[in-house]
Amino acid sequence: MAEINADGLPEGPAVFLHFSNSSLAQTQLGEVIQQSFADKTFATPEAKAIEEKLGFNPLRDLNEVVAGLYRDNSAPKNKTKAVILLRGKFDLNKLNTLTAKTSAPCSPVESFSTWDMAEVVAGLNNESPDKADRGKIILVAFADDCIFLASPELIKPTLSCLQKKTLSCSTPLAITALNLAKVKPWLVFYTDFSKIKAKGFLGEMGDKGMQQTIITINENGRNIQLRGEAEFKTPEQAEAASQEFKRMIKVTSLILMSQKFTFTQANSSDNYLLDLLNFLNVSRVGYLTKINGDLPTVKAAQAIRAMALESRNEKVSRSTTTRNSTSE
Repeated sequence: MAEINADGLPEGPAVFLHFSNSSLAQTQLGEVIQQSFADKTFATPEAKAIEEKLGFNPLRDLNEVVAGLYRDNSAPKNKTKAVILLRGKFDLNKLNTLTAKTSAPCSPVESFSTWDMAEVVAGLNNESPDKADRGKIILVAFADDCIFLASPELIKPTLSCLQKKTLSCSTPLAITALNLAKVKPWLVFYTDFSKIKAKGFLGEMGDKGMQQTIITINENGRNIQLRGEAEFKTPEQAEAASQEFKRMIKVTSLILMSQKFTFTQANSSDNYLLDLLNFLNVSRVGYLTKINGDLPTVKAAQAIRAMALESRNEKVSRSTTTRNSTSE
């Protein structure tokens, strides 16, 4: 299994995300997800159109997602830019027919085909694109095993990194430590708060002394393991954060219990989100606040199956209602 790295991302991301669909597919939970959601009942109109016209199925053909979010702290409203690398099995010849299939115009950038995602989505839905969405995210066909989405300003820097003309950003040390320890989670979410100068939750956490965070999810066979770690400037700040997280978990649990909230069918007796909260443990070690939780894989599988069944029943019900209304 390949190491987690930031290859292809330009310098300076404040947020790094890595998702390995191929790793997830090899777990018990991944098998349940495949079995539960492979049914075409769950495909959105866009997903159906993509598979029909381009032969791409995310469950089957997507191997890995690597994303970086970049904050332009000098711009009004602290503009966020992004790069999302999709690695897997693509067909550039079919992808290049996108213009004819969706009416989205193709614009070459350094000989690579690119499309405005607002135009692509609108074309798949046979709609006119919203002017406000145009020019925000661009789809770039790079190779048969890699395509990417990017803010316009980051297309050329990303191409340069993918072509090895310039260095990609450094893989965060916390993620390098995972590689050295041979820990291979299927989801990694890392944030560097030194690069975020913004209002809102992330900016607020940075103001409270948070330096960096890393969240990972993996499966050891018996349990789905969630691990979170936040580093602070002082032990006192780490302790305050740990107490705040404990309060948040307790309050959320009380709300769920009072509302008898359930993720699944109305007649289900299990509350899977509440189960997850009950498995979470918050602690403080020096400058670090840690959140750990092991949810039995069998419970997670039950939740996935129940959600899939509920979603399938809802879709069938809506489809039946629509047909009946049309016939009347």
